[in-house]
Amino acid sequence: RGDVRILTERPDTPLQQEWQGDQGLNETGTMKKRALEMTFHERQASGFHVQLKAALAVAENEQFAKTWKLAHAPEHRIDTAEEFEKLCKRTYGSMIAAWRQCLDLDANGKLTFGEFCK
Repeated sequence: RGDVRILTERPDTPLQQEWQGDQGLNETGTMKKRALEMTFHERQASGFHVQLKAALAVAENEQFAKTWKLAHAPEHRIDTAEEFEKLCKRTYGSMIAAWRQCLDLDANGKLTFGEFCK
């Protein structure tokens, strides 16, 4: 036998299987094709550099989306009554002070929609 192996022999160790590309299933769960069974475009797409570029493009797109969301986030978005109350207390010290200084501008004890929008 010596140093020469016949190509039709089955690999003996997992390392030889990995080296010869005989792992069975790929990451999608389908059978791996050997290089001679692939088309030219499949061989090109299976290359390390092509896969690396694709992964980098996905990562850059995700990072861009995160950055865009942070840059274009609304500054003051109040969705609940509790958040509105916290904002009033933080800005004016109490709800009574917020009512007197900001909400009820004409001091009639009522809050109209127009006063609220100001």
